[in-house]
Amino acid sequence: MNIPVTYDWDKFRSYAERCHIGSYQIVETPDNEHKEIRVHAGRFGFIATFEKNNPDDLKSLAEIMQFCQFNGFLQIDETVCEEDFYD
Repeated sequence: MNIPVTYDWDKFRSYAERCHIGSYQIVETPDNEHKEIRVHAGRFGFIATFEKNNPDDLKSLAEIMQFCQFNGFLQIDETVCEEDFYD
């Protein structure tokens, strides 16, 4: 299944406010210098990467996380292939 993704938080937030179910995941990038957030609501997704040492980036990340938590979005800890889930 493919999820259409936008990188425009303001437009995605406007859409996601009308969704009743959503989820989000925060992952470290391989260089360990950035955090990436992935938010899924309804039929669409949002992805953004933030520099861990940049206060403005961390503020933006915190605002997105606060939105997700306020709206009851489920935080995803890990993604596992369906075939491997019960192994």
